[in-house]
Amino acid sequence: MLVVGHVNGVPPAGPAASLDAAMGGALSRRAANGSLDAPFGSTQFLPASSSTLAAGSVLVVGLGNPAEFQAERLPEVGAAIVEAAASLGLRDAATSVHGTGGLGVPLEKAARLLMTGVLEAIEALPGAGALRELCVVEHDPAASRAVREGVRAARSGTRVHVYIEEGTLQPAPGAAAVAAPGAGYMPEHLRLSVTREVSEALLTVSGSDAATSEAHFEYPADFAAALPTRLADEVLLEEDPEARLERMRSLGHELFTQLIGRAGALGGAGLLTDAPGDLVVLTLDDSTVDLPWELLYTRETGFLSREKCLARSLQLSTLGRQGAFVAPHSRMRVLVVGDPDPDHALPGARAEAEAVAKLLDDQPGAEVEALIGDVDFSSVSRELNAHSFDLLHYCGHARFDSLREGRSGLMLSDRVMTADDLSARRFLPRVFFANACNSAQTGDGGAKGLLDGAVPTRNLVSSLLAANVRAFLGSMWKVEDEPARTFAVAFYQALLERTRSTSVSVGHAVRHARAAVVEAHGEGHPAWAGYALYGSPWKPVL
Repeated sequence: MLVVGHVNGVPPAGPAASLDAAMGGALSRRAANGSLDAPFGSTQFLPASSSTLAAGSVLVVGLGNPAEFQAERLPEVGAAIVEAAASLGLRDAATSVHGTGGLGVPLEKAARLLMTGVLEAIEALPGAGALRELCVVEHDPAASRAVREGVRAARSGTRVHVYIEEGTLQPAPGAAAVAAPGAGYMPEHLRLSVTREVSEALLTVSGSDAATSEAHFEYPADFAAALPTRLADEVLLEEDPEARLERMRSLGHELFTQLIGRAGALGGAGLLTDAPGDLVVLTLDDSTVDLPWELLYTRETGFLSREKCLARSLQLSTLGRQGAFVAPHSRMRVLVVGDPDPDHALPGARAEAEAVAKLLDDQPGAEVEALIGDVDFSSVSRELNAHSFDLLHYCGHARFDSLREGRSGLMLSDRVMTADDLSARRFLPRVFFANACNSAQTGDGGAKGLLDGAVPTRNLVSSLLAANVRAFLGSMWKVEDEPARTFAVAFYQALLERTRSTSVSVGHAVRHARAAVVEAHGEGHPAWAGYALYGSPWKPVL
């Protein structure tokens, strides 16, 4: 068992970053969507059998919120490590010293407190006697003396063998090179958490470091409840492009005013204008996820989703699983599923799938497998069980079931392929593009049939994110065939630049696709705002 600590809101660093790389970015993905955030002393197991690590599991120990950290509680971390090892009957474990670095505890003191908790727990906890060896890893040889002194000061007559090893936590000898480029990388960005707490809204502003600011104000329940119907009536059903554009700006500005601008100086327009790296991530909950954030507008920034790389992070009610290790490769591998249900044929979806498949097939930087027309469940399952795709592109019908958990999914010729079905396949594509009606909808918005959705957190988006899909891109409302095809082709054209430049990410490709729709169909066509990206916008596909 390998042990790393996690500070709430902080991306993996040091030993955790080494593990994250070997696990294909599993830690950084969870850190980005908030699923690693937990109380001090809590533990989460991640299976590591599909990674290159010489360990069966990784234990993440919660270090809580940085502003509330107390060094005197570090023995609890040591006890948590022993308790976790005892629960599985593990004989040996490796850990770094927790509480140093950004939390500021001197290394010798942190080692002493950590080991005090470890050794006391070994003597007190039932089953802890199975733990016979504990390796304390210190990557800096110059600091290993302090670690040794701290461990020595805490030693007692325990039967466990504690030893110090210099060097980072590394993959097993002879293993292939670790994670895809950028898998564990988290650049400078702006993160806004917009959530609801009973009658209050909570806006939290943070970046790539541990500093956060927050503001509470009355949640605009009436505005939020009326917004889906207003979006349908004033935008999606409006026939005049100029009037439609004006209403898009108006609704987007109201959304900013009601849920960000009301936080005073904390939520000023300059906050969005100055987003570092042009990257903005919105962390949303059940109450806020189905609002049309891609229309967010201020006079200073214009439409945020067109000026910045905007993505969403969804708060999940359950913990996700680890994504499988993916060896580095140079060609983007794509599975295209188009117009699969002959009983509900979609000529536009077939044309889109054929256009995407041809575009990818003509490029040396891509490998494509196309299943177009009359595609059954076994055909898709066979491909996902046999091949590890970087991206799955689906264009067809999406179906939502508000009564049964995990039954929302994508229509095939013989049945619905649900999120549960997809997550159970041997390989799950790391990026999922569902160009289907309302595929990214997660709530009960049902305005005039244009915004139909499903029970929050029990649909395609949340289930696939929990299964550790790196990014999900889908439509929030019904998008016409021509702009849908424009968006898809432009998205893949941008991603194919990944073979020639390391700067193209999923977020940049989405931003490029929005611009292509505006250029081809006009700014007043709502299709450019109809797509929501879930995940980290800086992530590459490969």
